[in-house]
Amino acid sequence: MHEPPTNSMISRVCASLQIQGVRNMINTAEEFVNLRQSQGSREQEQASLDFADINVWLSVIEKYPDFKIWVVHNKTIQIEILEILASDNDPKIRSEVARKRKINDIIYERLSIDLDEEVMVLYYYYGQKLLSNIINFRENINYTRS
Repeated sequence: MHEPPTNSMISRVCASLQIQGVRNMINTAEEFVNLRQSQGSREQEQASLDFADINVWLSVIEKYPDFKIWVVHNKTIQIEILEILASDNDPKIRSEVARKRKINDIIYERLSIDLDEEVMVLYYYYGQKLLSNIINFRENINYTRS
């Protein structure tokens, strides 16, 4: 069984992510909300691009439900958070999840039975686009192997 990560381990990972081009880390739900509410484009960009721990996102979802849409828009959002938001009561949130490129089988399955018309349209549109990309990728691999 693995031990939970220490603050030192988390700091090393964050430093590594910064070296790899990931910007800063969002440490609290309040920090995320402040970044989103800022008038500065740099701060709003941080809210979209900076990494946050899963617990930070869960806190945003719980404490600031009006900001769930912005959680979905974050480029570093973990798949586990998208899985949760794919079952959200608000169809606008589920629609935004359907637009994401990084959806897994769990999300795909949840969205496939959604009763909201907009969610279904987006699910089929982006799902077909994803399927088409997979088929094209496989065909290109087979073509280059010939």
